[in-house]
Amino acid sequence: MTYVYCRELHTQCCWAVEAYQAIIKLMEDKSGSAEAVHKQAHWMLVCAGNASKLLGLSSGATGSKTVNAPAGQPNRAQQARSSLQEQLDKQRLNLNQLTCLRDRKFRNHLEHFDERLDKHVANSSGGMVVDNNVCIGRPLNQSIKTVTSQATNLRNIEIVNGNCAFTFLGDRLSLTKLADELARVEKATAACLPV
Repeated sequence: MTYVYCRELHTQCCWAVEAYQAIIKLMEDKSGSAEAVHKQAHWMLVCAGNASKLLGLSSGATGSKTVNAPAGQPNRAQQARSSLQEQLDKQRLNLNQLTCLRDRKFRNHLEHFDERLDKHVANSSGGMVVDNNVCIGRPLNQSIKTVTSQATNLRNIEIVNGNCAFTFLGDRLSLTKLADELARVEKATAACLPV
């Protein structure tokens, strides 16, 4: 059963890293719309959230505590997750160093988008809303100042000094660092899978 978790974790990491690569290509080539860039970012974050859950990084949860095995039977899900973590330990993957994957803020933003948007609108003083913005070469705050000082940033992706970052309602996440963590997990899981 460990194989099932390892294969799915590997898949989610592969998809997230591919989405990150697509973001960079779209932005550097200027070959895609802002919507296409944000679509890839959303997909990357969904896959990263799934990987985080599979790794049990969210508040130390294993994800299998709510699944009860039949009476007298071992909890195979819990055993498989434990075995997966042991295999990843053998690959020298330190789960404590996966700070972006451990942070639940962006996963929660996506899972509770409607609530975040309701709160933002309720607390907004009106004015301009910038959404699905893409900045290359300078931070968002410099770009927005040229438009209006009252602008509210809903979603933004920027590449500054080689770092690709995603901002949602003022919270910022380095997609570059997240992609690096996902690539490390992808490599570790690949080593655990049969050839």
